[in-house]
Amino acid sequence: MKNILLLLSFLAIFSCKKETPVQNNAENNDTVSTVVNEIEGLEDNTLKFDASKTALKWTAYKQPEKIAVHGSFDSIVVQNTKESVIPEEILEGATFFITTSSMTTGDVSRDAKILSLFFNNLDSPNISGEFGKFEDQNVPVKIKMNNVEVTKNFKYTFENNKIVITGIVDVLSDFKAQKGFDFLHEACAELHLNKTWTDISIEIISDLTK
Repeated sequence: MKNILLLLSFLAIFSCKKETPVQNNAENNDTVSTVVNEIEGLEDNTLKFDASKTALKWTAYKQPEKIAVHGSFDSIVVQNTKESVIPEEILEGATFFITTSSMTTGDVSRDAKILSLFFNNLDSPNISGEFGKFEDQNVPVKIKMNNVEVTKNFKYTFENNKIVITGIVDVLSDFKAQKGFDFLHEACAELHLNKTWTDISIEIISDLTK
C-alpha cells in the first residue's frame, strides 16, 4: 500500500510540472525586424567627409588697431577620413596637405605679395598636418610649416551635420618664419602703419554628408 501511495504522489507531481511556453514565430519575426530596422537606421545616419563642401579660411591682422585681412586656400587634400555615425570619429587621424600657392584674399596684388615675400621665403612653402582625437570640443592638430612641426589645441563645434574647427597659430613663435615675416612686414610697413601682427586665426568648415 505504501508503494502505491508513493507512485501516485510521483505521478501527481509530474503531471503538475509547469511547461515553458515556446515563443511563436510571429514574435520571433518581430524581434528580428526590430533589430534589422535599428541597424538600417544607424546606416542611414552615417556621415562622411566631403572635400567639395570643406573650406579653410584664415585671418591675418595689420595696423595697431588689428584690422583683419581674410583669406583662404583653394587646394587642400585630406586623407584617411572615416565614415561614422559619430561625427568626432570622421576626421580623427586624418591627414591634410595645403598647397599655399592656392591662397587667395580677393586682391590679386596682395596675393602676389604674400606668396612671393612670405611663403616663398619659407624652407618649405606648403603646409601639412594631422588631426588628433576629437573630444569635449577640443582637438589637437599637428601642423608642419617652414619645416617646423607643432601641435596646437583647436576648438570644434558640431551642429546640423556641419563641423567647425577653429584655432590660432603664430608664424614666429610657432613656425620660426622670421625671414618671410620680415620681408612682408618691410614691404607693407607704410600700409600697415608699421604694425604687422604675427598671430593668424584659422577656421575650417566642413559640411559632412550622408
